[in-house]
Amino acid sequence: MFMAAVAMMLAATVCAQTEGVNFVEGKTLYEVLQMSKQQGKLAFVDCYTTWCGPCKMMASREFPKKEAGDYFNAKFVNAKFDMEAGEGPEIAKKYQIQAYPTFLILNAEGELVHRVVGAGEIGEFIKRVEAGLTGKSLSDYQKDFEAGERDEAFLREYLNLLESQSDKKQGKVVADALLQNKSAEAIVADSALFKTFIRHEPDVKSELFKGVCQQRDAVKKNYGEQAENSLMALWRSAMQDCFDEKDGTVVEQPGKVNEMKALMQACNFGDKAEEVEKYVREDMAYANMVLASRKGEKAPWLQAMKDFEPILAKEYPTEESVREHYMEDMTYATCLKRLMEKFPNDKEVKKFVKKQAGNRIKLLEKARAVTKEE
Repeated sequence: MFMAAVAMMLAATVCAQTEGVNFVEGKTLYEVLQMSKQQGKLAFVDCYTTWCGPCKMMASREFPKKEAGDYFNAKFVNAKFDMEAGEGPEIAKKYQIQAYPTFLILNAEGELVHRVVGAGEIGEFIKRVEAGLTGKSLSDYQKDFEAGERDEAFLREYLNLLESQSDKKQGKVVADALLQNKSAEAIVADSALFKTFIRHEPDVKSELFKGVCQQRDAVKKNYGEQAENSLMALWRSAMQDCFDEKDGTVVEQPGKVNEMKALMQACNFGDKAEEVEKYVREDMAYANMVLASRKGEKAPWLQAMKDFEPILAKEYPTEESVREHYMEDMTYATCLKRLMEKFPNDKEVKKFVKKQAGNRIKLLEKARAVTKEE
């Protein structure tokens, strides 16, 4: 009876494995591509990491389904690679993988046919895969682009496809081609062009960016306050580049912040320069706190914590405010904990941690009244 039960369990396991997607194991990517060539199939490559929750969800819940097995086993040689082990980092670099999970569909020569970024219920996921196999594929667009195709409709289609696959690097190249020779007025008047302009981080020192900023009122009128905030975000990103990391601390490059503020003044955003500078200096204080905790030296670590403490929210009147500051509060709490663990008997550290932890706990207890978040 015991042996029969074991046999039934083994049979059930084999059945489950057979029903779902069959991933080849112990093969290099080259060997997987050779198998796809021999079988006349494309290769489906699951690019995952061990810490990625959606990756685990696909592996444990979606890919074992019969619907998944029926589709993927018939069409592909299926393989999976940890992007942080073995040849994974090389694969990630070659195919410019920037988010997880990412799924690659490759031909036998290793050329990218299609890319799917993100997890999903298997029926919807199969539709996303199929979308790249019917009609024009990513590789078709790439070949046409490299051959010099610059028709505007083509560029818009190609860019939409790249954005759906989170390919920022090639997306920037195609966006630049689409916006080339476009006037600032044309960009502000066309919602699709304006979104492309914002999304692909234009150079704030360019004449085109200056021209768009000069039409700040038209931007706000056409697309609302959020569009104006998007321009602000680009200024914020540009001002962050005025700081460099030196010896484990982020410091301002001499005179660069004032230069950026002067540029904002020339581009019709002078009234927002102080606000942007405030945000960026807060960002740098956050970065210094994290860097100091990694370095592990008491004096700079304690000072970085003290510098960041005034920036922390002093109240949480709404649930949205709790969510907005969640990450910085968690990071601050983690740094306090690590500081105490690193210097458990230091009186100065004890006093500081006790005071700050007590203050944050009281504030977060009050926050429970406005949020259901744990």
